[in-house]
Amino acid sequence: MNMPKVAIVIGALLEMVGMAGFAHAFSHGVVAKTALIPSFLGSIFIVLGILSLAQPNLRKHLMHGLAMLALLGFLAGAGRLAMTLTKADANPVAQAASGAMAVLCAVALFFCIKSFREARKAREAAAITA
Repeated sequence: MNMPKVAIVIGALLEMVGMAGFAHAFSHGVVAKTALIPSFLGSIFIVLGILSLAQPNLRKHLMHGLAMLALLGFLAGAGRLAMTLTKADANPVAQAASGAMAVLCAVALFFCIKSFREARKAREAAAITA
């Protein structure tokens, strides 16, 4: 599995979620800077993915940073979604953006954990044969 490419793809999707949320709010006369939070997180995912491709010796550390940010992004998105679901006058676009951020970050975290497990198994297999 190529985690840097997964990070870049998920980062690009997060960018789109944030821009779509901001554009929707702006089209209704509201400048909702918080709608850009998924875009900010997506930008960091993309940078981590690109740096990981450029500096393979730092990949382990960069992907652990990605996993941490994915966990925080999931918690933030899910928490925000839970808060807005209790409101009667909640914005459905904001709910969708929070849900999308939570899902995308959960997917990134899933792939990070899967990649970490595969890397550990590969190291153990190499140690046995050495």
